[in-house]
Amino acid sequence: MGICGKANLPKEKIMVSNLWSHIHLVCGCHNLQDGYVLMEPHAAAASNTAASLYGNASMNMFYSCPKYYPDNRKKGEPECRNHVSMQEFEGVLGYITDHLMPAILSGTDMDLTGLKWTSKQGVNYEVIKYEKGDYYVKCVNNKALWKK
Repeated sequence: MGICGKANLPKEKIMVSNLWSHIHLVCGCHNLQDGYVLMEPHAAAASNTAASLYGNASMNMFYSCPKYYPDNRKKGEPECRNHVSMQEFEGVLGYITDHLMPAILSGTDMDLTGLKWTSKQGVNYEVIKYEKGDYYVKCVNNKALWKK
């Protein structure tokens, strides 16, 4: 059995335990044939400018492509600005939970591969792989990909 255990609660009372650890955001800006580039959680910058724009850094975690950081890129490779806020990630959890509800209620697993949606903030998502209870979700935040 994967993440969906047998539930005896009404729909509005169900929460999937540790679902966040079973959702892996994949940066959709890279060729998936070369392997997945998993987005990772980071804290917002702690500079005075960042603090004035975004508030307390500990409250503004976000997921970003590791290729934003120079240490994770080859020489001459451009930075990848794809990222989503923690609030946006919580929206992903909610959306997937809603689609898993039939499986949760019946105590079975559900493969959501191929499920596509766009969030209210305009971020495009697609479940590209399901494996052993884990969902790999391709993410493209077009608003974040502006050119310098």
